[in-house]
Amino acid sequence: MLTPSLRISIASAVIALGLPMCCVAASNIVQVNANGKSCLHKKVPVYTTIQEAVNAVASGGTVLVCPGSYPEQVTITQPLTLRGVQSGNRDAAVVIPPATGLKVLQGTFTAPQVFVNSITAGPVTIENLTVDASHNLLGCGTLFEGVYFRDASGSVNHVATRNQIATVGGKDCNTGFGIRVNGGTNVSVVVENSSARSYDQVGILAQLAFATITIKNNSVSGPGPIKDVATIGIWMLDGATGLVSRNSIVNNSGLSAGGSAGILVQGTHGAQITGNTLGNNAYGIKFIPNPNFDADNGSATQNTMLGSRIDGIYLCSNNNMVQGNTISASAESGVNLACGANNNTVTKNTVNEACAGILVDPSVSGNVTTSNSIFNATTVQLTGRSCSAAGQRRGNDRKGPVLKQSGSGVPFPD
Repeated sequence: MLTPSLRISIASAVIALGLPMCCVAASNIVQVNANGKSCLHKKVPVYTTIQEAVNAVASGGTVLVCPGSYPEQVTITQPLTLRGVQSGNRDAAVVIPPATGLKVLQGTFTAPQVFVNSITAGPVTIENLTVDASHNLLGCGTLFEGVYFRDASGSVNHVATRNQIATVGGKDCNTGFGIRVNGGTNVSVVVENSSARSYDQVGILAQLAFATITIKNNSVSGPGPIKDVATIGIWMLDGATGLVSRNSIVNNSGLSAGGSAGILVQGTHGAQITGNTLGNNAYGIKFIPNPNFDADNGSATQNTMLGSRIDGIYLCSNNNMVQGNTISASAESGVNLACGANNNTVTKNTVNEACAGILVDPSVSGNVTTSNSIFNATTVQLTGRSCSAAGQRRGNDRKGPVLKQSGSGVPFPD
């Protein structure tokens, strides 16, 4: 007899497919249980690995993952929904590395745990899944991701990624990503209601032109002040565009060259950064260009920052709007209009406790700073390139962090 919770699990999958309960083909819904037994309805086919189920389900179908641990790397190449389900009082479906460790997948330079690869026929949805990279047996020089969308659209919802840190060679490898989206033409991905923690490079990365990403309502926690390594909570890179909203981002405070940041907008035009809460990051929010992409015409609005080890908001780009932010306890400045920051508007922000409320590089022009409320700052608005409280720790701000990737020789290869 089905319990109410199991009926709900099956019904939810059917509704998601848009099919009536009377007419569901077995191949449209499959389940995964490591012990080979059904945790749902006995008529739903059972597979012992997620990869087997992904290979067997119909395009656009649903793979329901029963609670338990699954030591594998999963590759998805067709539209589907991958969803962890409750069974009785158990819930967590956890993808972990195989006993032999994570391996670089054929055709890539990376070792993703869940890899959504080159799909144009429809979206992939990943829900209620934990991806844990503990005991991955990787050394420095190999990139790896908890969840990696490459040239594919879809969504990541109520997913937890953790421990994307190389375990051979220690925490200084700087190669682990929680969630990564690498864009292609018309790629659109939503990452929401999820968490990324204990990574040694990036919590959530959106990369390359033509990728549109919405990152909202997530919790991202970095590893803190790892020596000589920059970590980023959320990174919009090389032309990726979209919205970063209502996320909580903490503990990206390593002070290597370029510096860590809660949110880094690097070579991304028109990014919208709004309503986020950030704490204990080297920079709260940072806008910088890349050689082939600008970081202009974006906005940072209604964000709250506490305890930035350098600047609350750092701009090295043009025509951005910085409005209505609350910035507390930044070691250097609340807002830094640095090299190349021209024609920006900084207005209606509140800064409490900083060496400089607003720091303005002498080389910039056309910026408007008006109606800001500055409290407990040594200098309300300072013309200069640094304020003495933090200037010696800045590193190369304009370049930003760059991964030293062996093998391919380029940052963030596929």
